[in-house]
Amino acid sequence: ACDAISWDDDIWPLLTTGQTDQARNCASAACHDPAANLTPAGGLRLPLADAEKAFGVLAAYSPTPGYPYVSDTKPAPPWILCNLHGDKGGSQPMPPPPLPLVSEADYQKVVTWARCGEPRTKIGGGTAGSGGTGGTDGGTDGGT
Repeated sequence: ACDAISWDDDIWPLLTTGQTDQARNCASAACHDPAANLTPAGGLRLPLADAEKAFGVLAAYSPTPGYPYVSDTKPAPPWILCNLHGDKGGSQPMPPPPLPLVSEADYQKVVTWARCGEPRTKIGGGTAGSGGTGGTDGGTDGGT
């Protein structure tokens, strides 16, 4: 159900604290949240302790016009699906090889979140994000 899934409570924790291998944590020092004097992978700094700021960084990143990485205001098949699934057209798989991709169950949580309009907070649970359902087909063809 769309009212039970959000970036803040489900997706960001899945991409950071939910990983059994710290190397697979998107906001680890080895990936997108290195020490302040180092450039993060892809130039995208995703602070572990700030889900909203991480969402903002990813929402501002659009590798291909019309295919946002994530967006709660313009739902479309987001690029994050390509990267997490290792699909062609998604730049590179995340986490990068030789690390394994997220589990299929975790990937399906992200697909559900995308189909629900990529809400940042649970519907009725705050002011950030638009939530709702909207024009995303949950496919993995973003950026192809």
